[in-house]
Amino acid sequence: MDMTKVFGAVLDRNVEEGLELLVSGRFSELCKTRLETFRAIESRKKHQELEDLVMAHHPGTREDREEFLNWFAEYEGEANEDFYLLGIRDGIRAAKFFAVI
Repeated sequence: MDMTKVFGAVLDRNVEEGLELLVSGRFSELCKTRLETFRAIESRKKHQELEDLVMAHHPGTREDREEFLNWFAEYEGEANEDFYLLGIRDGIRAAKFFAVI
């Protein structure tokens, strides 16, 4: 970024580099915040769509449907936990293998 064009003045090189770092850091922070917000909104949309789908097509009372959704969330959590533990085991095996070499 050419700070001379932004401020319309010739700046000391150290000041120019400092301003570039500040501006790029702030821009990066704003982009990160915006992306996190967008992901949260998308996640909520997907969860709402799933809930609406189950509520529309699952027979029974509202309590039955909510129980199904709770079971589904718990099942998904267990699957993620199993995946994580398998990854740790694979990592330990790989570390042992590389330690032998």
